[in-house]
Amino acid sequence: MQPRTSVGVAVFVCLCIACSLLAGRASADTGVPSSWWQPKSSYALNPFDMDDVRLLDGPCRAALIADSNYLLFLNEDSQLYTYRKCAGIPAPGVPLGGWEAPDHQPYPRGAFLGHYLSACALMYASTGDRRLLDRVDSIVGELAKCQAALGHGYLAAFPASVYDDLDVLKEPQAGHPYYITHKVMAGLLDAYRYCGNRQALSMVEQMANYFKARTDKLPEAQMQRILVSQEFGGMPDTMYDLYGLTADPQYLTLAHRFDQASFIDPLAAGRDPLTGLHANTHIPKVLGVARRADVLGSAGDQTTVSHFWDLVAGHRSFVTGGTSRDEHWGYAADHLLNALSDNDEETCVTYNMLKVTRQLIEWTGEEKFAEFYERALFNGILSAQNPGDGQFIYFLPLGSGHTKQWGTPNGSFWCCYGTGVESCAKLGDSVYFHDKDGVYVNLFVPSTLTWPERHVEMTQQTSFPDAGNVVLTLKSASPHQFIVHVRVPAWAGENATVTVNGKPATGHPTPGSYFAISRTWKNGDKIAVTLPMTLHEEALPDASDVAAVLYGPIVLAGVVGPAYAPTAGLGQTYRLDAPLGDPSAWLHAVPGEPLTFKTVGLHEPLTFVPLYKIDRQKYGVYWTFEGSAAKAPATGSSSRQLAMSH
Repeated sequence: MQPRTSVGVAVFVCLCIACSLLAGRASADTGVPSSWWQPKSSYALNPFDMDDVRLLDGPCRAALIADSNYLLFLNEDSQLYTYRKCAGIPAPGVPLGGWEAPDHQPYPRGAFLGHYLSACALMYASTGDRRLLDRVDSIVGELAKCQAALGHGYLAAFPASVYDDLDVLKEPQAGHPYYITHKVMAGLLDAYRYCGNRQALSMVEQMANYFKARTDKLPEAQMQRILVSQEFGGMPDTMYDLYGLTADPQYLTLAHRFDQASFIDPLAAGRDPLTGLHANTHIPKVLGVARRADVLGSAGDQTTVSHFWDLVAGHRSFVTGGTSRDEHWGYAADHLLNALSDNDEETCVTYNMLKVTRQLIEWTGEEKFAEFYERALFNGILSAQNPGDGQFIYFLPLGSGHTKQWGTPNGSFWCCYGTGVESCAKLGDSVYFHDKDGVYVNLFVPSTLTWPERHVEMTQQTSFPDAGNVVLTLKSASPHQFIVHVRVPAWAGENATVTVNGKPATGHPTPGSYFAISRTWKNGDKIAVTLPMTLHEEALPDASDVAAVLYGPIVLAGVVGPAYAPTAGLGQTYRLDAPLGDPSAWLHAVPGEPLTFKTVGLHEPLTFVPLYKIDRQKYGVYWTFEGSAAKAPATGSSSRQLAMSH
């Protein structure tokens, strides 16, 4: 999407020249370089602009609305408090609490404001709500005052002396300052990208110039030691992004300084270096490799990203599509039983893995990436937000007998609050893609798509995930020839059907692929898709008798309630007196209650609902099934019989 403008052409050009002078460049900056933002010829698929997609009523829109309300609830002065204090300018209002509190140690303060800028910009693009636009413009203007007061392009909620300590390999008081700096820079770039705020771009350039001068003084070996010791977020991703936006080679040089060889090189060689690593420290490094592949056109970098995705999605992810325990990959590939606990699946990790996955969808157009995206979005991201008040969790417990621990509106601000408000502000960004010949229906989310180049509008009506019925209605003033590709998920099996205007489409929908319909489309044409959703189980790779229950791609949680004894420790599951195989034999749908199932014929009655609908109930996701050809649990694990407390 091109930056917003509300002035005449002559005034616009003058503003561009002024911004160029502010940024210290000789030529006028006339907007986003077409070489960066136009569709990539090397891509299999390209995304639509976010303002081309509008969500309709359904779980995703409910999450979007709750997030928007929370963004508008948060006080601007409270978020700016520590930035103004650091800059030595008046700081009215009451500071935020939790991780953003002025006295929190080691202080990570300032990161949420960067996320907040991104979320407001994304929400503006997703909804067109000008209140979010006004919020972005106001905060950017206030941060510019802080940057000017601090001088030399520096902008943070903590003093530059923190970086002085880091440069000499002394543990900085701020913990991981580059992590926080990245969030601010990313937020400012999103303010420019989605809201057209040119001041924000200039501020990022000034920050980058400051850190370019600072890191130029460091020998490469010392810089690499800093990278190994730090969680530096998406600094390489953002610097490659800035280079793509400006074509200024100094930002390419700075981006390379944040390429951590000790991690990237083993991945590039096809090895698995993940066991024991902090998950959310390392996924953004891979996003940097992905952005490097974009700006430099490296096929080898694409292979590295794909290999990393397979190591995580294929061998370290739970049934939800999420990964990590206590923020780490503290378990080897395909050894997940002992990872089940109350602190699984950090929300930040799911957020970043979806970014990696979206990139692979664009590069390859392969359905398997879309299917993983769907799994992680509905079971991970939606499960991490309370749609009632828009609050978030840090971890998503997958061990039995735990509850979701929700944060509070002004007193939490964990890292997962930041990625949470961003995730729920962009729920329409991967519903549709396109290539030069047609459109791809990637996710089943009620929505409207406007395709400006084809002068076509498509409306998707679906009750998914309650049921797998989808109707696509096309609207166009004149006939247009193109291809509509509808994703046929593997979970739909062999009985999916597709009709066009009530008649069967030519060909058979193949599970795990896109079904292509090529014709000259007229106003009012309808595509009806039926995707059978069935109950099925998914076992752990290291414990064949331990499995979760799903309906289509939706993970079901068994509500155990306060009467059941709590479960403690790792690798523990409740026992279920049912055989593995066909859960429909012992789990029946409740009439009139979508996605609600009750056990039949079991010793202990249970109700199963989607994990994303769980609020404060105690629940279980993985169960040890009795009566199956069981494989002994891994050493150190245990299972617990469902037991009533009397």
